[in-house]
Amino acid sequence: MSDDFKKRLDDYAEGKLSSEEEMELNKELEKMEQYQAHLDEQMGPNKKNIDFEHYNKKQQKILKRGKWKARFQNGLTAIGILIIVTLLCSFLTTAFYALGNRGEVYNDVIKSTIAFTKPNSKVISESFSPNTFFTMNWSGELSKEIGDDIETSNKYNMNFLFHSPWSMDNQLKNKQSDYFISPNHNDNPKNDWDKLENLPEGTVVEAYISFDQFYTTSQVFNRLQGQNYRPVWFAVESGQNKENENSNNIHNSTIGMPLIPVNQSSTSESGNGSISSQQVINSPENRNDKFIQTLRLMRDYEHISEEIIADPSFNLDNTIRFIEENGVNIYGAVITGPTKEILNLQDEGWVSDVSVGESRLWNWNQ
Repeated sequence: MSDDFKKRLDDYAEGKLSSEEEMELNKELEKMEQYQAHLDEQMGPNKKNIDFEHYNKKQQKILKRGKWKARFQNGLTAIGILIIVTLLCSFLTTAFYALGNRGEVYNDVIKSTIAFTKPNSKVISESFSPNTFFTMNWSGELSKEIGDDIETSNKYNMNFLFHSPWSMDNQLKNKQSDYFISPNHNDNPKNDWDKLENLPEGTVVEAYISFDQFYTTSQVFNRLQGQNYRPVWFAVESGQNKENENSNNIHNSTIGMPLIPVNQSSTSESGNGSISSQQVINSPENRNDKFIQTLRLMRDYEHISEEIIADPSFNLDNTIRFIEENGVNIYGAVITGPTKEILNLQDEGWVSDVSVGESRLWNWNQ
């Protein structure tokens, strides 16, 4: 609408137009009313509302599509960040346990502690793998010798968070404890000679024999050498006696050394004052030195070894101090072989007690 037409409408309302001008304006207004009527007839009464609703629906679809697109992009961003953080933590975790051979050292501590505190047990298959978020899992299978067979006896799992073991799963089949009786005990021991005698011919047995006194490593090897049975583990005097809750017997906290030394991958066997496995086997003195060296390793990582020993009264510092002052003194051994051969030890004065472990049908080839 032009400004001139608006002015003419104002003048018409105020009565300022001449008669001719009023007639002309009325004709124009009539034409406009006819145009409006024609448009209304063409569009219909609800045409405008329908178009407006359609427009709103279209806008809502666009907004909804935009929201889902934004959510999808945010989700992808979150997943990407999580993947990057996980990969970074995995890399840092691997670096943490690889630094200074930390993972291998922990592996050696676990294997050594099991071999030193679980008679006739050793780790034959182990794995340690860093996970994400600074955790590591160690798992291993434990074995024992019965006759000529090496059998899987237990499974052991330990999880680490940084330096600390935070969970442990020990599936022990044999929960017997205090296999040996110290020579310091004066009461009559309860022997299992009758059990051995009742076992049939053609069987082999695992036996825990206690000695009448403390012997040096050389003396024990000289006594057991050349016999038709095999020693597999030696109980060493720790200087820490404890009272058995189920009897009046006094037993030593069980710690000892296996016949076959533990292979420690974190220390070189050719330097740094370490003692090789061959040197241990051929020399009782080297065996004693290796025993004390391994006890020190267990003490240095006591937060791990204590979890495996699980004896609050046992103290590695006191044990090492006692052995350094008094030497390695052996008061018992785990032996395995033909049942009747081991039964003959009943007549030996240096054997004071026997405790029978597991037995099997004949598998002895020596």
